[in-house]
Amino acid sequence: MKVSKTFKSERELAEFLNKRGLGLNEISGPWINSSNFLFILFEDGSAPSSIRPGGSAGVSYGADAAVASGGSSLIEVGLSESTETDEDLGASGYVATMLLNFTGTLAETYVLPGTVSISDSDGTGPSLQDDGAGTLVETVKGTKRGTINYATGAVDITYPFNPAQRMYLPTGNILATYKHSSLPDSEAVPPRARLSRMVISTPTANVTDVDYEVYEQEDTAAQPPLLTGSASLTNTAPAIIDLGGAISSILEIADMDKRDRRWVKVTPTVAPAAESDIRVRMTWEDLS
Repeated sequence: MKVSKTFKSERELAEFLNKRGLGLNEISGPWINSSNFLFILFEDGSAPSSIRPGGSAGVSYGADAAVASGGSSLIEVGLSESTETDEDLGASGYVATMLLNFTGTLAETYVLPGTVSISDSDGTGPSLQDDGAGTLVETVKGTKRGTINYATGAVDITYPFNPAQRMYLPTGNILATYKHSSLPDSEAVPPRARLSRMVISTPTANVTDVDYEVYEQEDTAAQPPLLTGSASLTNTAPAIIDLGGAISSILEIADMDKRDRRWVKVTPTVAPAAESDIRVRMTWEDLS
């Protein structure tokens, strides 16, 4: 089976090739994927033909894409769908004191780490940013000022007042900007996961058979597809494709938006009579 494998550096790639006894003439690539890591394609007789979920598994996000009559569509598939939200958490509770504690809860749960910004409407308090690990810090000084619970949205901030050090209390409303996800729970996504199955579905009866190509990056002309094939589906029975060991694992990076996304090109084998929506999702298994 031809499989893909992703590497953080040229040294890691070289060590892998040496361990496997593979020469450059026995692989395709290397190329750079959407996360700016190296990946290759190679024949692997030991790759599993089927992957069964381990400790936990989930479903990736894939947008609906319209396929016009006689056309194809390139659909981006990532681990999570994120939406940016601006929110007013209410009055800071300002009083003339040496210390001000503010607690509140974001309206959306499953907050994506590293995307939270806190300010106040009067601009008197320090601007805060989360560090990706649940701590809110001043954007200028890096001083710890509070916490954020990514799963529940709970915020707890302590503002000190010290004019001599130019530290002031927020007098206006506390404002938050952040990204959140509902599929899957951002807290539940493991640091390492493998995409194991692909599901292609449509809500209409216009599409029955499709050809698909899976790519590591959006520019499909820059590298060959990781996987190609054909599948049959209806509006009541989606196509479920076992990816086996053909798709490389998600790397250990904190930024949810950079956890190896894939692009799937879907082309109906018989041109639909009218424009049709198609959705692609992938299931993942925990490898951490």
